Amino acid sequence: MRNFSKKSRMTIVVILTFICTAGFLAGVCFGEDVKGGLGLNADVAAGGTGSALGAVHLLAKAYMAEHPGVSVKVLPSLGSGGGINALVKKRIDVSLSVRPLKDKEKAQGLWQRVYARAPFVFATTAVSSSENMTYHQLEGIYSGRIQSWPDGSPIHLIVRPAQESDTLFIKSMTPELDKAVDKALARRGMMFAVTDQDTADLLESNKGALASLSLGQIMAEKRAVKVLSLEGAPPLIDGKVNPEYPYFKTYYMIFRPGMSPAAQQFADFVFSERGIKILEDTGHLRP
Repeated sequence: MRNFSKKSRMTIVVILTFICTAGFLAGVCFGEDVKGGLGLNADVAAGGTGSALGAVHLLAKAYMAEHPGVSVKVLPSLGSGGGINALVKKRIDVSLSVRPLKDKEKAQGLWQRVYARAPFVFATTAVSSSENMTYHQLEGIYSGRIQSWPDGSPIHLIVRPAQESDTLFIKSMTPELDKAVDKALARRGMMFAVTDQDTADLLESNKGALASLSLGQIMAEKRAVKVLSLEGAPPLIDGKVNPEYPYFKTYYMIFRPGMSPAAQQFADFVFSERGIKILEDTGHLRP
């Protein structure tokens, strides 16, 4: 029997998880009725980008506590595009996205509203890492020039698919990082994550790992990782989001014609002072 390295085993687990989940996602986006065939008997079904799910779970829990008898179901990660597609096909009631609608999507009657912004951060489980990361260090890590933390322990870099929004976000930071990320994606033996939850799981379970995540996801899901400053700018100051941090993800709630009263009421709650407070307490800025 072939012996696989720890990185290879983790990569295989992520790929198998993606394959096993594909049937569920296909049913949501292309086939079965969410509220029937998939057994999600909910008054409101929400889904989309994985980095939004933790906070929206908390919003749904608070909303249901105030509205007994109303159920809000937050689906596993569909991705921004998958959530929008599921919304168009009336498989879900509210879509969560980190990108704005395209013209062709608006032409189908969809509309959007920004509900939060959250710092896009680098996080690690390395004990000996500093509290700060520079562009030069990131370029070295992604290119493979830097492979160890200051204490000599290996850096386990977690990468995402080439066209995933986080990957494109990192590539846009500097021309050198653009090239370095391409080198990382081409390098054999990399730790590879498909969804935001896969990324966080790999990060938490591998000492010395480094990955990019939304601060909102980290705080809402209570992930046991160390969030790094970037070029000396901390994403949090005294427990509050630093509005001067250089990179933010923008979060959109997307709606379709024929929105149900229950979905409208849940959306209203998200934008209420109570909803905004939940978001602010989990690493987000109000829109």
